[in-house]
Amino acid sequence: NARGPWDFKPAKASVQVHPGEMATVMYEFRNKQDRTMAAQAIPSYAPKQAMAHFNKLECFCFNEYTLKPGESKQWPVVFVIDPKLPKDVTTITLSYTRRFPSSCSEASRCASHPIVLLLPLPAECSIR
Repeated sequence: NARGPWDFKPAKASVQVHPGEMATVMYEFRNKQDRTMAAQAIPSYAPKQAMAHFNKLECFCFNEYTLKPGESKQWPVVFVIDPKLPKDVTTITLSYTRRFPSSCSEASRCASHPIVLLLPLPAECSIR
């Protein structure tokens, strides 16, 4: 993402996941600034009803992280989609907003980059 003091993006723009199975998505982060900076990511989900069924086991959003000038890191999101997810939900978009210290501009604190999680259709469904 070009906005803000850090670049960040998922290693893959979309992944196919099976409800009930653990999945991992790596995110890449790079501090574009000439100073050390800290940030924390705040998740959001679409559709909203997916949130109750999205169980994160490990996530960079659990903590604030610090990167030195020009430093790059990768951090995971490890999750399980609850099999009780409503059957009409076949795609979940997981987005993160980065929260930076108040010394940064408002636009910098609002940049996000989504990953699309594609859920396989139930076995009894078919596409023609």
